Amino acid sequence: MNNAGRIIKNSLYLYGMMIITTLIGLYTSRVVLRQLGFTDFGIYNVVGGMVVFVSFIQIAMANATNRYINVAIGTGDKLLMQRTFNTSYFLCVLCSLLLVVICEGGGIWYMSHAMNIPSDRFDAARWVFHLSVATMVAIMMSSPYNSLIYAHERMHVFAYVTVVESIVRLSIALSLSLFHTDHLVVYAILIFVVQVLVRLAYAVYSRYHFAECRISFSIDKSIFCSMLKFSSYNIFAGLGMMASGQGLNVLLSAFYPPVINAARGISIQVQNLMTKFMQSFMQATNPQITKLYVENSLDDMHRMVSTTARYSFYLVLLISLPLLLEMEALLTLWLKSYPDYTVTFCRYMVVITMLDGLVYPFLVGAAANGHVNVYYTVMGLLLFSVIPLAWVGLRMGYNPTVVYVVQFAVAVVVCIWRIAYGARLFKYKMSVFPREVLWPITKVSLCAVIPLLAVRLIISNDSVFLSVINCILSVSFTVISVWFIGMNNTERGYVIKQIKSRL
Repeated sequence: MNNAGRIIKNSLYLYGMMIITTLIGLYTSRVVLRQLGFTDFGIYNVVGGMVVFVSFIQIAMANATNRYINVAIGTGDKLLMQRTFNTSYFLCVLCSLLLVVICEGGGIWYMSHAMNIPSDRFDAARWVFHLSVATMVAIMMSSPYNSLIYAHERMHVFAYVTVVESIVRLSIALSLSLFHTDHLVVYAILIFVVQVLVRLAYAVYSRYHFAECRISFSIDKSIFCSMLKFSSYNIFAGLGMMASGQGLNVLLSAFYPPVINAARGISIQVQNLMTKFMQSFMQATNPQITKLYVENSLDDMHRMVSTTARYSFYLVLLISLPLLLEMEALLTLWLKSYPDYTVTFCRYMVVITMLDGLVYPFLVGAAANGHVNVYYTVMGLLLFSVIPLAWVGLRMGYNPTVVYVVQFAVAVVVCIWRIAYGARLFKYKMSVFPREVLWPITKVSLCAVIPLLAVRLIISNDSVFLSVINCILSVSFTVISVWFIGMNNTERGYVIKQIKSRL
């Protein structure tokens, strides 16, 4: 099977998983919000956000592990593959210990002195914090196994496990009313247990299917030093990402009550939904981008980066248009009731995620090069600037929306940096970017948006039924625009061929 065939097959697995888990996840969020209430839901979001803020260590390790295992598999050297896995495992152990020290050392103090948590809910919030730290360690230790599965392109494993996980999460949400103790604490405990079982499932699968998945006490010093160096720059960039994302949860909690964090938590769930759809495609293409770089097939790599950038944007656009146009109706249909500022928060998050979808392939291409010290350092500094700028805005008395205004402005600058300097690292010609990426996505966006705006001008009724019709029309117009304008003849022909071969 050629590269395109593998990508389509893997994408189908991940898309099918995403459709199922999205439907389950949306209903689960509604149930959890109803069971916990706005205050406890906000506490769970902000306390968990404290741990996620420090999870830049975990993200850096996951990125480093993905990169080095993909490179090792691309060389075909079995011994190198085994050494890379073993070294990445023990580096994850060290980073897990570091994560626990950082979180437990300062987390409770910050909760006591800087967060606006009701006194009668502080003990529950502390339990949530400890369980969130333990969950993050489980995720950290799963990184080497997950990277092996991604590198070997066994996407069906993630699809099956993720669907089961979603069903279990829904069962937990529905069963909360059966417990007569604190629902917030019970929910945190059960989610922790689910995460541990999921990580064990990936570890067991890897152990029985990949020969290189063997843990020994020998560490390859050269690989260890190289991964540590790569991770150190990645950690700094990850810190910036957390500052521009989950760090804002902690900042908002210092100025506003937990209900505002509940609104932000909903907006983050909308972002996660969009990101998962984008990543469903990116997870199928990331190994190929790295392997093409290792094989020095730069022309093929550049074409794949351009194509991936276009299609990841198309996928995000498919979800973004109905969300931007009918956010209030969709939130009402999903949650029935929601906190103030939720609609505005969600719309800003949608636009920010659209930018991420466009530039993410350049991040993967830059990581394949490995010389990312300047790239990640500047990106981290730009992202980290969100926190002081947002703090100034809040101190000046602006409403909570100011944090999203700042986040969007910084996201635009980061987008330009990721594309421009990332292209330099893997020798991508920026002269082709407007022709192969920007112009196609601009045409598709205009051809999808203009008819929708015309429909809204003609039919101004705000009923839920018409909102649903508008969502269906937005998806239809986007698909039609992508098919006739966003794809070339070769791409359309390949898709038709694949469909016919399966009929």
